Amino acid sequence: MLIGREPELALLRKGLSKARVVTLTGPPGIGKSAIAEALASDEAADIAGAAPPLFVALGAVEKAAGLVAAIAAAQGLPAPRVATPESSFPALARALGGDPQQRRASLLVFDDAEAVVGPLAALVVLLRRSAPWIRVLVTSRERLRVDAETVIPVAPLGLPEGDADVEALAEAEASRLFVARAEAANARFRPTPENAAAIARIVRYLEGVPLAIVLAASRAGVLDVAQIEAMIREHIDLFEETGRQVPARQRTLGRAIAWSWNTLTAGERSLLGRLSLFRGELDLEAATAVALGPEGRDRPRRERDRDRPRRERDRARVAQELEALHDRSLIEAVATAEAEGAPMRYRLLGIIREFVAERLETSRGRAAAEKAFVAHFASGSGTHDFRIEGTSSFSVANREHAVSIALRQHDDARAAQIVLSLGPWFLARGPYARYDELLGTVLGQAKKVRPKVKGELLLMRGITRIFSGARNAAMRDLREALALGDAATRVHAMSKMGMVLGLGGHIEKALALLGKAEAQLPKLGRPDIEGRVFKDAANVLSEAGESSVHDYLVRARACFERAEEPREVAFVELLLAGRYCDEGRVREGRRACEAALVRFAEVGDARSPAWTHTLLGLLEQESGAFELARERFDQALGVARTVGDAHTEALILGLTTGLALERGDAYGASLRAGGAAVALQAVGDDEAAAHVTGMLGVAQAELGHTKAASAAFRRARRMLPEGGRAARREALDLFSLALEVERAKREERIDAYWSSISHQDGSRSGRSEEVRFAWRVLRRLSGAPNAAAVAQERTLTVGAEGTWFAVDRAPRVDLSRQRVLRRVLVALLRERERTPGRAVEAATLVARVWQGERILPAAALNRLYVALNRLRERGLGVVLVRRPDGYLLDPDVALRQER
Repeated sequence: MLIGREPELALLRKGLSKARVVTLTGPPGIGKSAIAEALASDEAADIAGAAPPLFVALGAVEKAAGLVAAIAAAQGLPAPRVATPESSFPALARALGGDPQQRRASLLVFDDAEAVVGPLAALVVLLRRSAPWIRVLVTSRERLRVDAETVIPVAPLGLPEGDADVEALAEAEASRLFVARAEAANARFRPTPENAAAIARIVRYLEGVPLAIVLAASRAGVLDVAQIEAMIREHIDLFEETGRQVPARQRTLGRAIAWSWNTLTAGERSLLGRLSLFRGELDLEAATAVALGPEGRDRPRRERDRDRPRRERDRARVAQELEALHDRSLIEAVATAEAEGAPMRYRLLGIIREFVAERLETSRGRAAAEKAFVAHFASGSGTHDFRIEGTSSFSVANREHAVSIALRQHDDARAAQIVLSLGPWFLARGPYARYDELLGTVLGQAKKVRPKVKGELLLMRGITRIFSGARNAAMRDLREALALGDAATRVHAMSKMGMVLGLGGHIEKALALLGKAEAQLPKLGRPDIEGRVFKDAANVLSEAGESSVHDYLVRARACFERAEEPREVAFVELLLAGRYCDEGRVREGRRACEAALVRFAEVGDARSPAWTHTLLGLLEQESGAFELARERFDQALGVARTVGDAHTEALILGLTTGLALERGDAYGASLRAGGAAVALQAVGDDEAAAHVTGMLGVAQAELGHTKAASAAFRRARRMLPEGGRAARREALDLFSLALEVERAKREERIDAYWSSISHQDGSRSGRSEEVRFAWRVLRRLSGAPNAAAVAQERTLTVGAEGTWFAVDRAPRVDLSRQRVLRRVLVALLRERERTPGRAVEAATLVARVWQGERILPAAALNRLYVALNRLRERGLGVVLVRRPDGYLLDPDVALRQER
């Protein structure tokens, strides 16, 4: 029974209908034979009147004579007696073609043909000439290289994602295969909540390779899942297929790979051995560096010029050997969504890497290979460089492995260099705990690094710990970095220490430290570090409520533009959007945040969307769209937890407390507030913890727990640091009025009480977001109308076929001459009509807007982002919502269409 493989079967049928010669390629055990057998079975059942497919098993064949004998046996005939096997090919081709008048023969399948690729290719050429109506399907680790051949690589089975449960196992092909074979081996076997995670780990470890999964699952009759997992991790080739019809070279993965290994030249074996060091993807440049060793840039130029011709010849040889390994399915090409012309990338399956690594272990060249591997990933790993490298050349797994090798070889300098190069990746994408661990390993084991380098390591760990919420530990690292580092490290460390102090409410100390850092900037001449100091200063000034925040952000943006750091430019734009949020400018803030999400996706930043969704949540909450606000906060929470940003996670928990309070769910707010306050104190943000504790006081007051509310307000005031943000103190004073509001309601004098304080109402003023929120809460408690909810009542009016649109009472926006923008708007409208509240995926929008056009995926998405941004700029941004799964028109906005 074939599990999954519907895409491969569809490609196979399409290929056979056009090219007539199709070769399924792939490494041992990938499932080529199973797919071919399934297709042959379908052909036999579906095509009435046609001759049944001829299936020729070549697994035990290694010579041309065996090929002839196998074809004859498949036809039920004796092998012909000829001087040489090749001399029988013309007659054999005519016989396989069938009756030229009837042309009934439909499909010939040659299975496991890698041992006789040459003879089979010659036979297929003759067959195509004598019987062009015949379709030929070949399964092989290597293609035939004949004219009109279509090659279809077979990929591993799909894997379950995350912490899989029983339901997730049933959705993934690899786990479905494991369960089916385990049930066949043991009638009592069932996937359960207890063994589901172990099954998922097994199939992930085996990388979705069907033969490996079948061999492991077949032992379910005598072993439980935990035992199977332990044994395959000890040795991936432990199990053996004992079926009598299975050729000896295919009974274990090790034997299957060994057969391919034995067919390689000495140079190809040497290259494959060195490639087994890679734990992630590689390209020709990386393969060449590891095969030939470092370029020796420190050598005199005259020597390098003299060796250049030999080096170029060696590069060409490596390229040929790499192509040969790919052709024999020992390495696989990796599909990418990059622009056309990007370097081809490859990877080794774990089963092949393990087999080859065992041979490298005993090879005299292992030390040289590992030295070249480390040197390649250490080259160009500049310090204080926070730009994320492109995925075509950057692999975290490879660099982590290079760090472990360098430490084992006591090459401390290169270990430090490589782990520092990983900083931009982890700081932008997480998980922070993993990078903290890597830095700690190098700091603990690398005893020979220079003080300057140790300072950089400590600086990077300090920044990582700021993000993960361990502020006290971060400050210790930053102080030590300040003592050990060079001028750039010292300035950077001072800046980060100032930011930590400022976020903790110690504004004066923070600004003094940042002032010292700023004074050192002219000596450095480093626009990237200048930008970071200005950005940190802006964060602290924002906490202090200073008006100079905007100026510092503009200066930071200019610095990052000079330093060519698009990710930091995007983040500064987000901070500027935060100013819109603080000022209550909902429309501008929403538009800026939506644009920021697009930019972060373009530069590969997985962390900053947490802040973006948080700001969008605050903007939706202020405009009264509470459900959308909750969705945004949930999205932000998911991102923060994925990357390990404990501080942002704690802040979002506090914001969900405020959302529950504003929605009138005092009980829910009281439940959330306690945990959020503890989480904020744990990461050292006492000011935010005090703010949340004030919310708890409001919730307790609304629930009638007067004493508990008073205690919460007292506790919140004690938690507020001296010199902290004035807006937080003002918000807490307003929260405390909740007790008076509730007392006035009980005494039926609320109208008079509200009139006495309503002249101070800052819910719609330019005050900070915290103060406006506190006034909105008081308005709700008093029963006064909520201005935000009234403002939320929007209407989108669209002309026939999207020729124009208008939001609320704004002037019409003419799209009659903007064909692309009109199509995008119409596609969003159609989805809104069919399923309100459901997002349209970007790929779906592309297909609808540019229907029938051939566009590279990356270029198509870029076109879409440009069109969406143009619509936002023209006024649609206030109703256009961006979610992780796509785009939609806000379901809370009234829609009117003119036909």
